[in-house]
Amino acid sequence: MEPRLYTEKIMLFGGPGTGKTEQLINIIRFLEPYEIPVYVIDLEDKFYGSIMGEEPSNLNLFVATDWDEFTSRLNEVEPKIDMASETRPWIMVDRADLLYPMVQNWFTQNKYKIDLGDKLIDANKSMKDRKTGEYKPSMFNPQFDQAEWQVINEQYSSKLARVLYKYKANVVLTAGVKPARSDVDSPFEVYGTVDVGPRGQKELPHQPSSVFYLTQRKEGRKIIWEITTAKDIKSRDYIQSERLSDFAIEYLLKYYTPE
Repeated sequence: MEPRLYTEKIMLFGGPGTGKTEQLINIIRFLEPYEIPVYVIDLEDKFYGSIMGEEPSNLNLFVATDWDEFTSRLNEVEPKIDMASETRPWIMVDRADLLYPMVQNWFTQNKYKIDLGDKLIDANKSMKDRKTGEYKPSMFNPQFDQAEWQVINEQYSSKLARVLYKYKANVVLTAGVKPARSDVDSPFEVYGTVDVGPRGQKELPHQPSSVFYLTQRKEGRKIIWEITTAKDIKSRDYIQSERLSDFAIEYLLKYYTPE
């Protein structure tokens, strides 16, 4: 197999039931006949249950439900990817939007010896009005100082950068959705008519090269799955609310040659 000139960096984002994990499985099955290895890090421990029928022979599945586990799984995956780099393997992170809350919880557990939820409640309780003594309304934002946020952000960015940039591998991330905001950090500013963006740390939507919004709607008694291009490489065709059955066949095959 000749080396590829371009390495795919793809994100699929959407609400529950829009087919994010199913499309990962479609890509894996598409690559299976070519014996291209795929390394999946499942952040919800639900991936295996989504596989219907026989497990693909090229699938290497790792589960990570907290930040320490995610780091350990990366350490396990890295030498395997290096060994398979000539075939340009694929690495997938299912629900990558969960990584940023994971690293926040990791930080509070290590520094404050409590979970992030307890830290947020403590911060909320401390917000009293000095005159009345009553608690002020709060968005439950953690009270970290700038140095603490730097540790959290660097820890997060360094691990995600390993996935996206260090490995000689194609990458697919999935993420849940959040509403777009009206300020400059809004995904709306990046994605135009797509009025939601991937959940997670605010840089996450900007880092993959190709980002797609998955949706579902009812048509009579049928459920229709659709795909819209949020952003992509300039030379590629943009998609607007087109029906989607198999992302690997209907999109990826146009631009990716596995042999």
